Amino acid sequence: MAFVTGGTGSKIPGRTSGFIFSIITALCVTIPLVCVPLGVVSVTLSVRALRRLPKGTAGRGLVVAALVIALAAVALTLMLAISAAIRLSDANVI
Repeated sequence: MAFVTGGTGSKIPGRTSGFIFSIITALCVTIPLVCVPLGVVSVTLSVRALRRLPKGTAGRGLVVAALVIALAAVALTLMLAISAAIRLSDANVI
């Protein structure tokens, strides 16, 4: 754990950027072509940061929050896209 200094976890790469990407992902829920790639980036950064943070380290909650937000946003986006596709197929548009 070369990145952990002083037990704060502030030097862990991906901790803050994963959270920022997850917030942007949540804001772009209705745009699947933007939300899904951003969600993948956010989850990847957050999982990498979570693996490097030891248990009980300050800042671990931010990483967990980023994971929850990103996964919820991607799941909501996929549900919206599937329901739109079903609605369009029922209307004989496709």
